[in-house]
Amino acid sequence: MKAFAQYGKCPSRGRYQNWWRTKSELLSDYLNDITGAAAGLGRQLALLFANLGAKIVCLDINEEGNDKTAQMVKETGAVVASYKCDISKRDQIKDIHQRVKKEIGPVDILINNAAIVWGHIYLDPTKDQLIDDIIDVNLKGQFWMNREIIPSMIDRKSGHIVTISSLAAVCGVAGISSYTATKWATNGMIESMRNELNELNELISSSIKTTTIMPYFINTNPKISERLDCRYIKMCK
Repeated sequence: MKAFAQYGKCPSRGRYQNWWRTKSELLSDYLNDITGAAAGLGRQLALLFANLGAKIVCLDINEEGNDKTAQMVKETGAVVASYKCDISKRDQIKDIHQRVKKEIGPVDILINNAAIVWGHIYLDPTKDQLIDDIIDVNLKGQFWMNREIIPSMIDRKSGHIVTISSLAAVCGVAGISSYTATKWATNGMIESMRNELNELNELISSSIKTTTIMPYFINTNPKISERLDCRYIKMCK
């Protein structure tokens, strides 16, 4: 974000703004859609973009935490709305974004942040449902979010898809095989999507961009550490 502040370039629309714009105006009138906004990294991203002047949509299955994030964003003076949403449910995504478009406007920047991380031994037969849940949220949820948002970006010839992946996408860590699998798959999905969008950008002179971020373990919630095999925590220290 420092680079954008220095050169005054808005990241999603790809155009140069007046160099005297303040930091709080960089994303003025841009609508940011953030999944997993109820706590941790999602909450911090919501506050970051709010302080850059963006309008914020908070999505999370945790309604109480999501509303708290929205209140914190509101206190910055930003426009904000919160919606309870299970991104593993395609119908919920569709219904909510029809409301978002009607009540606030089209999404300029989508931040796919929501994910389930839970440690388990690969051969543990008691974790079958957990594996399904992780895949449904971490991978399929991003499929549904992207497919819901990108068409309106194509219509406006601008937009930015930000994917919060993980270093687990390039390193198979013992004890989190299902989480790791979804992150490898997500990176492959985004690379394929990026190539398709690049072809489209040339064809219709649009500027729809993608960014993939791969952080390592961020201990934003002690309960998460309790779910993980200790080998992963030690590796990340």
